[in-house]
Amino acid sequence: MKLKKLLFLFILTIIPFNLFCQNDYYITEKSASYGVKIENKGEKKNARYCWIKKNDRYYQYSPDSIKAYGFEKGAYYEAKDILVNDSVRRVFLERILDGELTLYYYRGEDTKTFFIEKDKTSFVELPKVNKKEHKTYKEYLKELTADCPDISDAIYHAVYSKSGLKRLIERYEKCSSSPYPFLKMGLVAGYEIINIDIIDEASDNIKLIDFNKEANPTIGFFIDYPLFYSDFSLYTEPYYVKHSYSCYKIKDNYDVNFYANISSVKAPTLIKYTFPFKRFRPYLNVGGIFAYNFNQKNGYINSTAFGDKIDIIYKDVPLFSKWEMGYSLGAGAEYKLNHRNSLFLNLRYSSLKGLSENNSFNNSIIQVSTGFNF
Repeated sequence: MKLKKLLFLFILTIIPFNLFCQNDYYITEKSASYGVKIENKGEKKNARYCWIKKNDRYYQYSPDSIKAYGFEKGAYYEAKDILVNDSVRRVFLERILDGELTLYYYRGEDTKTFFIEKDKTSFVELPKVNKKEHKTYKEYLKELTADCPDISDAIYHAVYSKSGLKRLIERYEKCSSSPYPFLKMGLVAGYEIINIDIIDEASDNIKLIDFNKEANPTIGFFIDYPLFYSDFSLYTEPYYVKHSYSCYKIKDNYDVNFYANISSVKAPTLIKYTFPFKRFRPYLNVGGIFAYNFNQKNGYINSTAFGDKIDIIYKDVPLFSKWEMGYSLGAGAEYKLNHRNSLFLNLRYSSLKGLSENNSFNNSIIQVSTGFNF
């Protein structure tokens, strides 16, 4: 009896497991079969046949005998009549999205195209380019979604791919007017003010110097890459700036004249959040910043008086670190001009520390800039 009970429990355990592992399905005109094994042969072969496993063998079924089939947590295919090379052919189309607009994808031997079914009535192809009618897929999409003008800007940025068209149609289903995330690149220019902080390890002569805060022009470019098609993005802004300093200090019987000319490339890399407003969009950003001081001409002149004589020492040394690293945070606003171009205004604070042993300074930066994306 105990052996029978154990065997019974084992069967109850193993049957659901097998069903879970083989939960593909197919549908005919008269019935539906679940818990079967269908082999995924790839987009091209899946469009021609359904490969069903029976008794350890795979059998192929055409779209004439099967209405639809699908994989567990995977693709779903429907049999449809489409025009291929000027002739009507019945094939399996992969259904990407089901709704008021149902999106289908077809992959033939030398063809990749989409189809859209609207309100379960009209069924039209969505080619990337229709050379006969001189129309692109974006023009077809405008016609199909004319009842929701709020997504007209999003159509300009829709990518001709499964994921790109799916995202667009999901926005159409909600008639969402929120901005459509897309890759932005452009130019930026502004001014930055540096506050020099002398580190404790600096020489006594350096510690005598008082630095004046001066605004210097910056110029660069930016890349704003959306993350997961959300209001978050990865933002980077390499820019060039040149700073010049000249400071003079007298103490007792000697004086120090400090000079510096530094050319730098700085690159803040930030996580940016943009508020989802339609035209005027404030944003916040935070992240790291790297600086490369690639051209330095700096040092100091130490003059000491001994009676009628003056002892002058020239010391031309790189007092600033060649590489600097720190953090950056800021805020700004984007003003949308049209579906692609915007103006930007940025305000950012950065703190940088030198990474080399001969470094005598750290610095903090206030930067104001404006930009324009292409």
